[in-house]
Amino acid sequence: MAKDSEMTKLQGDSNYQAITLTNGPNSKLYKAWKNRRDAATELMMEDTTLTHVRGYEENSAGLWVHLASLYADSGVGAAVRLLREFAAVKYKGGVDDMAKVMGRIRSIADKLERNHEDRPSNNQIIAIMLNSVSGNPDFKDLITTLENSKEPLMIYDVEIALIRRARNLKDDGSAMSSGGVTGIDDGHIVSAMAANRNSMVIRCSNPKCQRVGHLIQDCFREGGYLACKVSSVS
Repeated sequence: MAKDSEMTKLQGDSNYQAITLTNGPNSKLYKAWKNRRDAATELMMEDTTLTHVRGYEENSAGLWVHLASLYADSGVGAAVRLLREFAAVKYKGGVDDMAKVMGRIRSIADKLERNHEDRPSNNQIIAIMLNSVSGNPDFKDLITTLENSKEPLMIYDVEIALIRRARNLKDDGSAMSSGGVTGIDDGHIVSAMAANRNSMVIRCSNPKCQRVGHLIQDCFREGGYLACKVSSVS
């Protein structure tokens, strides 16, 4: 067996060349390793990152702790980064999947709540959804319709309206800037949203109650299931 002094010590890219020979360039392990290296290289070379190196030139351990506080899932730096990412989500049209774009917006909002207890409001989420398509002329009239709505907008309604518009444009074979037929009259979107919400209203069927927010089996008023249950127990 060769002595340690006779063995070639791999450094830098040699390590990656070695793992390529062992696992192949298409292996999951190699790809994961390469992605981590590329991401680390890109992160370290960003101007915003280089400015944080000042004062840590001779303290590499301290530098990594400092960078971790900025780029880890927790910390003020991470929250700022997520908010920037949240505001920058854009629908590019063409092959871009609107459902995935909407899912990305929801995912970042959930992450802000989970990691930083700072979930954007419903109006802020809706604003980001509309902003993600604001540069696309095929969505201009839909945005105007939604913005001028007298009905309160719900996240789900806006998401469905945007996904439907994107799919209609795709089904019509329209280039995303040609203003093709949408297959739905945008003027009816708001009324459809209102009707959809009204259909989901929970109303008590007890003739002596008929209030919104519960069913007859949860009603304490005379004639309701719980009222009968309480009287039988007493």
